Amino acid sequence: MKDFQDKVAVVTGAASGIGRVLAGKCAALGMKVVLADVEESALWQAEYELQVSGAQVLAVRTDVSQADEVEALAKITFETYGAVHLLFNNAGVGAGTTVWESSLADWQWVLGVNLWGVIHGVHFFVPRMLAQNSEGYIVNTASSAGLVSSSSLGMYKVSKHGVVTLSETLALELAARGSKLKASVLCPEFVNTRIFDAERNRPQALQNAPQEQPTSPEMEALLQTARQWLAQVGLPPSQVAEMVFDAIRQEKFYILTHPTTKYGVQLRMEDILQERTPTDIFRAPPVVSQFRRHTHLKKEATQQEEGEHPMELPQIVSTYIDAFCRQDLDTCLATFAPDGTYSDPVTAQPLSGQAIKDYFGGVFAGFTDATIETVAVHAITEDLVVWRWVIRGTNTGSNPGSPPTGRSLILPGCEFIEVRAAKVQRIEGYFDRLSILEQLGLVPGPPAGAAS
Repeated sequence: MKDFQDKVAVVTGAASGIGRVLAGKCAALGMKVVLADVEESALWQAEYELQVSGAQVLAVRTDVSQADEVEALAKITFETYGAVHLLFNNAGVGAGTTVWESSLADWQWVLGVNLWGVIHGVHFFVPRMLAQNSEGYIVNTASSAGLVSSSSLGMYKVSKHGVVTLSETLALELAARGSKLKASVLCPEFVNTRIFDAERNRPQALQNAPQEQPTSPEMEALLQTARQWLAQVGLPPSQVAEMVFDAIRQEKFYILTHPTTKYGVQLRMEDILQERTPTDIFRAPPVVSQFRRHTHLKKEATQQEEGEHPMELPQIVSTYIDAFCRQDLDTCLATFAPDGTYSDPVTAQPLSGQAIKDYFGGVFAGFTDATIETVAVHAITEDLVVWRWVIRGTNTGSNPGSPPTGRSLILPGCEFIEVRAAKVQRIEGYFDRLSILEQLGLVPGPPAGAAS
């Protein structure tokens, strides 16, 4: 599907987050947009903003967990516009604790919105879209959590794994019928949304009893830290919307926003094939470096990683790494595809072109006699490479996160490099900033012998 002008789009969860920017993107492409959300004030605000921009918009307050409300949404949409060409089953929430401590109300709410919301959307919209006998597309929002194994997020993962397999089955069944309808599943990783504040829209009937409330001062503090972290490193929803529409144009089924998701998928598939206990993605390198408090660059770990991933590096990645280590930023940029991006290791904001050169020029300038050394590099798949490195030098203060001290400093980092069509398409990197602050003596390090 490549022509969107004057077509009709329906977006659930349209009042905030990914849904809001998807609705905005539809409007910008000249589509008529139906907004559905349970949060009324935000829904009417979104409708107003899009109408002011000149878009043709209809807002319908909808609880997607309720079959009758989604059926009513479908009816009013077809009565108003006569067709639907693009359906985003996007509404989602998160709640609960361990799988045994979460209340039944938690399970009912999360599965009701995340899984039954998609089921209801497919049930009430797809037959009508098929009857149109015209080009159309369905995008179901799952999550990277629907593709990997981990501790925590149990009921959320149950719902999102369900959305993934529902979407896979839907795509195959549509293809078997020779339908003009296509389907994709969106599996975002960390995106700057209000997912941690989903309780604001929890219905009264599914509120936990006081004795079932999982909250505590410690948990509230953890949630607040998670909110702050997501705001700092989460991908902008607008960037996700661009990825979604690129996937629709290319009929790309799995829409993955972060290259680390592929690493988690590979781990899970290896566990299944070897019939072993699942690997917790939150505790597995290299993803663990995003969450652990301290980075250990151990030779034996490096050797083990390289031994487990003997796949040959793409030549373009070798060129990129060699140029980076030589601080030859012009050659680095020459390896990028025209639409390639580099996510800022500190803010996760996308950079391109001159911005990349300026950014790393500033990083290198932050050290006297800076040197870059490779700690480990290996190909996870044919188009995904993990590269861990350190920058060594005397800190002069312009490098991210470190005030000037004149001290010798080791700056550890990790990059996930995606390659398509023999060009670097996307790189996402991060620094272990807490480790930097510990080296500078600005925060206390872990006690000797403590686990990281």
